[in-house]
Amino acid sequence: MDIILEELVDKIIINLKIIGILQVNEKLCIRKGNLQIDQESNIRSIKRWLFRDSRDNFLHYIKDLFRKIQCIENKKDLERISLEFEKTELGLENLKITYSHDPVTTATIENLVTKLKEIKLPALNNNNQKIQQK
Repeated sequence: MDIILEELVDKIIINLKIIGILQVNEKLCIRKGNLQIDQESNIRSIKRWLFRDSRDNFLHYIKDLFRKIQCIENKKDLERISLEFEKTELGLENLKITYSHDPVTTATIENLVTKLKEIKLPALNNNNQKIQQK
């Protein structure tokens, strides 16, 4: 496997895992090119302002992450990635609750859940075909 592709797949999986462990009222930020959970604190809003963290930034990051998944053709890599989809969807649902006061962000997250399901279907079909062939 190409080392660059392997690093990309690892980065995708790590970021999906971060989304997957997200709890209600936790927010995401981007640090060193990866998603991180921004822990609640008394200075969280100041810190988010200083680092220019915003919903738009992490939503764009997640959209881009999903685009990268769609470009991966290796079935083994897709299988590894697809193992995170269920937890990722739960994390997105928690994020939707966190931002329930913002209809635009909520709609964007709902759209991301739909995109994740669209990605999930081909990956699962590949897994089912593999099982049927055995």
